[in-house]
Amino acid sequence: MPASLPDRPRVLVGCAKLPPRMSRAHYFGGLSLLETDVVFRGQPRPASLRRWRREAPDHARFAVVAAAAVTHDGCFRPGPVRDRGWDATRRAAEALAADAIVFRSGPGVSPSAANRDAMRAFFAAAAADVDAALVWIPGGLWTPVDARAFAAEAGVIAAEDPLAREPGEPPAPPPSPGPRYLRVEGLGRRTVRDDDLEVIADALADAPSAWVVFAHPDRWRTARALRARLDDAGD
Repeated sequence: MPASLPDRPRVLVGCAKLPPRMSRAHYFGGLSLLETDVVFRGQPRPASLRRWRREAPDHARFAVVAAAAVTHDGCFRPGPVRDRGWDATRRAAEALAADAIVFRSGPGVSPSAANRDAMRAFFAAAAADVDAALVWIPGGLWTPVDARAFAAEAGVIAAEDPLAREPGEPPAPPPSPGPRYLRVEGLGRRTVRDDDLEVIADALADAPSAWVVFAHPDRWRTARALRARLDDAGD
């Protein structure tokens, strides 16, 4: 993270993409984190993203969803498709001084030995390329337990949705202490209830640092409600 940005709070809260018809200026007046997918299927100019960074307030932080060429088309495997996607992702993350890069696996990235080897090698090289946390959202046949164990082995953060479990089922602890990336999809609902916010806050209790990203339709209201709750608790 560039020295010109102030120290980040322990917990950053934000949304996946700007809410409809909302400007970045208004957004960062209420929240400090934005997860953007502009490079997932697009090719934004680094100069445009550097302008985003200049126009954002000092407290603003970005997470960048990696190009689909890395996670879907290239399936993390060496080759020109993956490499072009990684170059675009890296340049976007650098332009935004991103806190994190989020790799959302496609359904074709199963937990096979070959895929594990490809991801392990890719993440090791990527970590040396950027000054940002690497976050992985598994797709396909990965179980939460297997995904967390592999993420710890590969040196990345496995994204979690603390609401994505059966009623009454306790959340599984992470395999080791460290930063957490909670990405709340909302279980198919338009809203997240107050008791759900308590579950999310509890999941953050022991984390030395964390990002919380809401990805459901009512994400702006819910993210601000969680931010207010954390502020009241001194977080």
